[in-house]
Amino acid sequence: MDWLRPTNDLVFKLLFGGDPELLSDMLQAVLGRPVRDVRVENPELPGDFATEKRIILDLRVTLGDGTRAIVEMQVLFTPTSHHRMLFYGCREHARQLKRGEDYAALRPTIVIVWTADEVFPDVQQLHDRFWMQGERSGKVFSEQLEIHLLQLPMLQYEHDPHDTVARWARFLVAQSDTEFNQLAAESLVMQHAKDRLKHLSNDPDTRRLAQEREEAALAWQIELGGAREEGEARGRAESVLGVLDARDMALSDEQRRRILSCPDLAQLDAWLRGAVTTTSVKDLLADDERTG
Repeated sequence: MDWLRPTNDLVFKLLFGGDPELLSDMLQAVLGRPVRDVRVENPELPGDFATEKRIILDLRVTLGDGTRAIVEMQVLFTPTSHHRMLFYGCREHARQLKRGEDYAALRPTIVIVWTADEVFPDVQQLHDRFWMQGERSGKVFSEQLEIHLLQLPMLQYEHDPHDTVARWARFLVAQSDTEFNQLAAESLVMQHAKDRLKHLSNDPDTRRLAQEREEAALAWQIELGGAREEGEARGRAESVLGVLDARDMALSDEQRRRILSCPDLAQLDAWLRGAVTTTSVKDLLADDERTG
């Protein structure tokens, strides 16, 4: 069967947002405690979500004890994703009180992010929890806000594949009938999750929307990659100019524009090395003309 991938954030939201039983079980696994009476506050999909790559398809959830949770699948972790996670958590926490209400009424807010990207490549663990803690004393300042990060690429380092968090991770990265059948044989919840995903995978409209979402995510990834390369080129060009300026080498406006507008990282590296010893900016840039 051609299964939809739960690592697609649209599929993830439909899978858990439309089934409280699956959502409760996944939250129990991540939080390590019983979770009951979950209520999804934003089950609807934004009107232009499929092609608007910057829309985050998260789940805003209220638990039976009043705890707030934001749950999402993040395919690509960008340099600002950490800031966004913290911002979303703080904003959700602040939404609990109206002006003049007692702070004692606040309930914890939890951000749970599954990601198909390696956020901390040197940390070989699937699941980690972050909160406010003293640097020297180790004392927990507050448990009102916590962030759970689950790096799916780190599943390979889990020693117990039947651990409930690892089992959900295996489900989220599964792609074949064999993998889903094995999971379904391990627990009734996994059987239910498989049936739910099968239903979504067989729905033509869901497949179309999921495909559009994947295409939008790919376009964003390409766009970010291009922006990153452009930023690297700009940084190296400024390094070239910095070396030349430090050596009091005279540059014309045209020479400065040429260096700053160069998109070729290899050429910029060559100029940077040459800028250390060159006796003439004209000769330095002429090397590009002779080899280009």
